[in-house]
Amino acid sequence: MYIMPAGRLFGHSVSEETRKKLREFNLGKKRSEESIEKCRKANFGKKRSEESKHRMSLVQKGQRLGRVPWNKGKKGVQVCSEETRNLYRRQRGGDKNSNWRGGITSINKKIRYSMEYKLWRKSVFERDNWTCIWCGQVGGKLHADHIKPFSLYAELRLDINNGRTLCIVCHSKTDTYMGKIFLYKKQNAKITNKI
Repeated sequence: MYIMPAGRLFGHSVSEETRKKLREFNLGKKRSEESIEKCRKANFGKKRSEESKHRMSLVQKGQRLGRVPWNKGKKGVQVCSEETRNLYRRQRGGDKNSNWRGGITSINKKIRYSMEYKLWRKSVFERDNWTCIWCGQVGGKLHADHIKPFSLYAELRLDINNGRTLCIVCHSKTDTYMGKIFLYKKQNAKITNKI
């Protein structure tokens, strides 16, 4: 029995070790005349371009070709003019949109997704040279942490001096990380009474 070696088998990636085993298994084996005849009938009358023939030849010689993305050569979506986009915004924006639920987005979410907040994060990272100020990790997954908590000090939310760059591990050690903010509020009750 001849097993066709492939880079992917039944929709799953095949390891290099499995490919090697398949190669060894098929070494010296030939396809049956019946199998060859089926392929011949299936391909009868099909015309292939020279490029296609060349690529098939390379594959048969054992050269791996780079995967071609599904959308290569396809035309992209036509970009609308600025005037058309503004028209869509006016017609489908706000309470005219089918997904409108009465403006229920929280203030917290509005601030965290705003352009000012994104610029604040970027400026904190640039000031600290994209380095964790506690452990010195450069790059990777970094957080822009508020020194004084975001929820308690509304006036300092976008102040660059109230920010610091921390890696995930160091950020999890802070007093205000995730659920620790509730304990922080209890310990600093005088702050919460002011607000």
